[in-house]
Amino acid sequence: SRLSDLWGQHREVLVEELSSSAALGRAEKSYRKDNLARWFAELDRYFHDESSLLPPINAIAMFSASTLLASANKGKADAVPRHEFFDICEQITDDLVAAKNGLVRLLLEHCQQSLQELKLQRGLISFDDLLTGVRDALRRPNTGKRFAAGIGQKYPVALIDEFQDTDQTQWSIFSQLFGEQNHQLYLIGDPKQAIYKFRGADIFSYFAAQREANYGYTLKSNWRSTPPLVESINSLFAGQKRPFLFGELKFHPVDSARKIE
Repeated sequence: SRLSDLWGQHREVLVEELSSSAALGRAEKSYRKDNLARWFAELDRYFHDESSLLPPINAIAMFSASTLLASANKGKADAVPRHEFFDICEQITDDLVAAKNGLVRLLLEHCQQSLQELKLQRGLISFDDLLTGVRDALRRPNTGKRFAAGIGQKYPVALIDEFQDTDQTQWSIFSQLFGEQNHQLYLIGDPKQAIYKFRGADIFSYFAAQREANYGYTLKSNWRSTPPLVESINSLFAGQKRPFLFGELKFHPVDSARKIE
């Protein structure tokens, strides 16, 4: 391979540049002398042992052009060693990462399918299955509308509290069931309190619902905080054009309903 040829032809130059460059960081997990010696040895074994099946992935990754540049000492980026060998290490690293991600995706898909089959065999159902089951039932072309009509007839009005913690699956269900004109759907929430992303909550579901809503209301009084605190919060955020990163998140100054005792 081209990488093997370059290592054979330019090994001494590459080793010297990597070992002596003042531009590279020499921290514990980077280009310290003992780490370099180990990576050089791994490359030597791989290129000289025809029975080696897997390349020394860690060594190749550490010698990729972008990793070398990212490890440069402050103000020394221009002095980082450059060579075709490092560029090819970069290409191999990218290919290995892509292969790893593809394998992980296939494994996850297989595990998901196997889990569903196992639950069917044992008659088990999870909380997620309750949601995806309803979602899929509503999407069926022949029975979905009839299913939605049956639920809607039983529950003409729906109220969802803490709506900022809703995800796409839940919102697709509620919007299909109660988003028609002959139903009333009330969504109560504060997107600035959307802190459960790790549990699947999706603030973009809130934004989607916000765009579809016919009416929107905001409380004008704070009943929990003292006037000085409310005034301070108003002063802090009111002058910012995008105080909460997303344009959909507006800041509305409020009054304090409490009195200082």
